[in-house]
Amino acid sequence: MNAVLSFVNVSRITVPILFREEYLDCLRVLTRQGKPELFIAAMQHIQQWTAAFDYSNLDHVISQMKACNAFEKSRRLYQLLKVSDLGAESR
Repeated sequence: MNAVLSFVNVSRITVPILFREEYLDCLRVLTRQGKPELFIAAMQHIQQWTAAFDYSNLDHVISQMKACNAFEKSRRLYQLLKVSDLGAESR
C-alpha cells in the first residue's frame, strides 16, 4: 500500500500504536465479511493524520507523535490527537 502511495507522490501511512486495535478491527471486518468501507475510511483518516507531520526533522516528528499519544496503548486512557490539536510550541 505504501509503495503505491509513494509512487503517486502521496504521504505514506503510519499506523500509530494507539490506532492499532481500530486498524485491526477494520481489517477483520474486511477479511471476514468482505466489507471494505470501514477499512477504507480508517486508512483515509490515518493517512491524513500521517500527512500532517513535517518529516524534515525526525526527532521533532517523534516528539510530535508522542504529544499526539501515538505511542500509547490504552484507548481507554488516551485518544489520538491531530498535530493541529497541539499547542503552537509543539508544532
